[in-house]
Amino acid sequence: MAPPDRRRPADAFAALGTVLAASFRESKGLALLGLILVPAAAGLGALQALWLRSMADGADRHDLAAALAAALLLVATLGVGQAVQLAGVTARIGLSERVGFAFDRMLARLTAGISGLRHHESPAFQDRLHLLRERLLAMGGLLNWLLNLLEELGGFLVTAVLLALIHPALLALPLVGLVALRLQVAARKVSARAQERSAADYRLAAQLTLLSATPAAGKELRVFGVGAEIRRRQREARGRGDAVMGRAQWRVAAVGGVAGLLNTLCLLGAAGFVTSLAAGGSASLGAVLLAVLLAGRFVGHTAGLVATTGIVVDLLQSAERFRWLGGYARRVRPATPTAGVPATLRHGIGIDGLSFRYPGTTSLVLRDISLWLPAGSVVALVGENGSGKTTLVKLLCRMYEPTQGQLSADGEELAAFDPECWRARLSAGFQDFVRYELLAGETVGVGDTPRLDDRGAVLGALGRAGAAELPGELPDGLESQLGRQWPAGVDLSGGQWQKLALGRALLRDRPLLLVLDEPTASLDAETEHLLFERLGAAARAAHGTGGITLLVSHRFSTVQVADLIVVLDAGTVAEVGSHRQLMARNGLYARMYGLQARAYR
Repeated sequence: MAPPDRRRPADAFAALGTVLAASFRESKGLALLGLILVPAAAGLGALQALWLRSMADGADRHDLAAALAAALLLVATLGVGQAVQLAGVTARIGLSERVGFAFDRMLARLTAGISGLRHHESPAFQDRLHLLRERLLAMGGLLNWLLNLLEELGGFLVTAVLLALIHPALLALPLVGLVALRLQVAARKVSARAQERSAADYRLAAQLTLLSATPAAGKELRVFGVGAEIRRRQREARGRGDAVMGRAQWRVAAVGGVAGLLNTLCLLGAAGFVTSLAAGGSASLGAVLLAVLLAGRFVGHTAGLVATTGIVVDLLQSAERFRWLGGYARRVRPATPTAGVPATLRHGIGIDGLSFRYPGTTSLVLRDISLWLPAGSVVALVGENGSGKTTLVKLLCRMYEPTQGQLSADGEELAAFDPECWRARLSAGFQDFVRYELLAGETVGVGDTPRLDDRGAVLGALGRAGAAELPGELPDGLESQLGRQWPAGVDLSGGQWQKLALGRALLRDRPLLLVLDEPTASLDAETEHLLFERLGAAARAAHGTGGITLLVSHRFSTVQVADLIVVLDAGTVAEVGSHRQLMARNGLYARMYGLQARAYR
């Protein structure tokens, strides 16, 4: 999943093409203006140097008219140069902002568009994503820095030509500059490798910093006095990352020092050489003045080339990571669907010889599971923590694909369906639900986005979730802003948040599969039992749709409403049957039921 360590020049050019394409999409006018002004700036720089030489030569010959004309032309080109520079800076800043935000949108679209959860649960993927997010807005400035690089390169080449016209020996200056440039590129590669190695530690430090500032964690941090421990771990993680980056930065600084020393020695040698030419009468005053000016400019262009090349190389690394993300999204794109999702379930959902291990691990979480979930039934999934219940739910929702075996709906493999189309016919409520800090009605409405603002549908879903009274408990009903950090925002209890999440799960009409994975953990046992009874009755009343309701609960008293109870144990199916059948069998289910019943007495 990680991008390759060895990057080819073709990768850099491809990344550059991505940025250029994004720049022209955002503003073709600003991008063209920036490109046009680069040769204009280089040409104006050459003209300024030539007018200065003409002015000096005119003064040396006591030709007032020639000296004055050259001075006027010099002033004019200086003024035009200032205007060009101002226009270029304005265009580049505006374009940088637009492109940076465009990459932000593209990143959100790419990560959200990847089918499944594998990338969310992969440390390697998260490390790369952390590096990318840190430099995302800066990537918008890549074209700006590239134009700066071209401008410096243009000045560098023009200066080299003018130096050669004075004396070919002065071409030693540009050659030394190229050596310094090559050293800087090599140094930036060292920095890029250090970024990759330190990404995990910096990501951990950022996560711990966020944790220490999160209101939800504030209570425990203070009650348990764990703030100091969190800060210690944050400092250690940051320190490990800084140590890696520090060593790389020292190497970069050393290379920069060598490059600067080479330039300085070469400049001193050029100054001495031109002075000796003037003393021997081999060069005019204008030539000497031009050589001194060009030597100074050359140092500036070389320093600019070194600095901008380093920044461009650094940003190209980020652009390559972005292309890697796009490539990853294409590689994991599901195969072209070969069947359409049925409008209703006539028979049911089959699970045949299903085994699964999480990517990057060696142990199976589910082993050789075979089940039949009849259409129109209420199925309960029970088992101890770690038995594989939630993993099976993820597979049914196609968040992952099976390692072995298959899942099917009415005899057609789920793998034949488009994952998005399959999920459009599902609905789900999870224990680790999201607390959307939107308007209360929208927090439920996101469960079926075409009806996001349909308050009647939202009220109906809340009624089915046993939360019909909830809007009346809020200051502005369904229009109440949730979340205390927002103006006029209100906070809710854990039970209220869970009722909204359950309403969200029940908003979508006629789902083929309704998954309720511990959705009532914040509710009391009696409320949960009544809710499950109501859901079971509603599922049977909607028999014509063939939809299956899958209940996952740790409370055995509430799963009695199910038509079928599946008991998982260590990733395998231990028992299957109704409550009465399983109790009569006196197996694992009966033992766990008895233990829990005694605990509630």
